[in-house]
Amino acid sequence: MRLVPSSLGSLALLAAVACLAAPSPAASQITVGARLGWNLSDLRDLDEIEVNRESATAGGIYLNVGDVVSFQPELLLSKREVSLLDVGDAADLSVPFRQNFVEVPLLVVFRPVDAPLQPSVYGGASVSFETDCETSYGDVPDCEGFLGAETDSRLWAGVVGAGLHLDLGPLVLGVDARYNHGLTELSPATEAKWSYWTVGIEAGIGLGR
Repeated sequence: MRLVPSSLGSLALLAAVACLAAPSPAASQITVGARLGWNLSDLRDLDEIEVNRESATAGGIYLNVGDVVSFQPELLLSKREVSLLDVGDAADLSVPFRQNFVEVPLLVVFRPVDAPLQPSVYGGASVSFETDCETSYGDVPDCEGFLGAETDSRLWAGVVGAGLHLDLGPLVLGVDARYNHGLTELSPATEAKWSYWTVGIEAGIGLGR
């Protein structure tokens, strides 16, 4: 994974914003947990190539700080994959294009109902750092050849979603669906951007309850 100084600076800025946005610990509930999800990914703005969506896994850990309004940073290993048709001269060829990322979503969560079963809506942003990219077609069996330039190691996306959480005292279970709208091109030589739906389940432990 290529963490260049600008990437580290971005993380530092995100951490500072997170500290300012998070509720006061004295008046907050804190939950730590793990989540497992599935991405259904698509590539937008990829000219002259038909794209079929494919599913891939995403999972990691999260921290939720707050009550009715809370702040939730996450650290995920996220895979995104599509099948490409009509690549080059191989009109009937379908080849995979996949990227693996370390993804850092920063979400604001709103839970308006104070009850064991809590609906939630949220929004925020995520930044993803590429760890691997794979594709194979014709005489150019790599991502750089396909995209025309080296892939961008840092991609931004906007995130919106909704879910349900079951509060069982110290144990919190949840399920949610998210839409992630890519804002960054995959490389300087293309306008292609990721968009992906994520369905996830999570389980956490409330601290100090």
